[in-house]
Amino acid sequence: MHQPELFYKDRATIGETPLWSETENALYWVDIRAPAIKRYNPLTKEFKKWTAPGDIGAINWAKGGRLICSVRQGWYFFDPKTGQFDLIANPEPGKPHLRINDSKVDRAGRLWSGSMKDPDFAPQGSLFRLDPDRSFKCFIKGGITIPNALCFSPDDKTMYFADSPTLKIMAYEFDKARGEIANPRVFAEVTKGEGVPDGATVDRDGFVWSAHMLGSRLTRYDPTGKVERVVKCPTRCIASCALGGPDWKTLYIATGTNMPEAELAADPLAGSIFAMEAPAPGLPEPVYGG
Repeated sequence: MHQPELFYKDRATIGETPLWSETENALYWVDIRAPAIKRYNPLTKEFKKWTAPGDIGAINWAKGGRLICSVRQGWYFFDPKTGQFDLIANPEPGKPHLRINDSKVDRAGRLWSGSMKDPDFAPQGSLFRLDPDRSFKCFIKGGITIPNALCFSPDDKTMYFADSPTLKIMAYEFDKARGEIANPRVFAEVTKGEGVPDGATVDRDGFVWSAHMLGSRLTRYDPTGKVERVVKCPTRCIASCALGGPDWKTLYIATGTNMPEAELAADPLAGSIFAMEAPAPGLPEPVYGG
């Protein structure tokens, strides 16, 4: 299984942030536009869905088996056992035209999130860090159009981040102890016509996997930013990817249906989750709060 194969047939508007659960042997993901959290267990074939309180851009792990959710109205805890959502904080109150999109937890237990103006995508988004005590700090104030590709190198010295329309994945020097970023540089640049960089993840060898929205592909970059391989996908809107499975060597790929009607009609698998065997395993995702 070295090429993407169907894992779960779905019709998500924009499927995002696949997230593996070791304890449940199940994959979680979200649908942004038809806002929901979804879970599928490949052994029992059990599927479950919970409606989210607003457009939901990302999910990450939090203490106690909960999820921390990045929603239009702010950050929420979600408990799959009870189905309850609890608001943590809203970094941009009074601005309903903004929503939180991509988010990742660093290995000190802090959540990093990018916001965006949706639906008209004016460059008004920002980059935030939410600490375990629920306080937050803004690192980039305004100027971001579509924040994506947040992830961290295994040695915790680099944070990756992309503003998708720029076609560039940036690498920031990351100070794990202080939770600070500095000295951004271009890590990789997507060729025009091959989609835009969307969600990303890093494997144990420090290689970065990047989804190409509207590009029908994933790219694996080595730690210097050189293209190591390109994986063609059976649908066009590739939104995000994550490593998981019992040995952490399965790459899960979330997709969307955000394409013209004629193209969508000819693409029955758009919006589904795909999976493939990866050349190197991933690492368990960090937990918000430590």
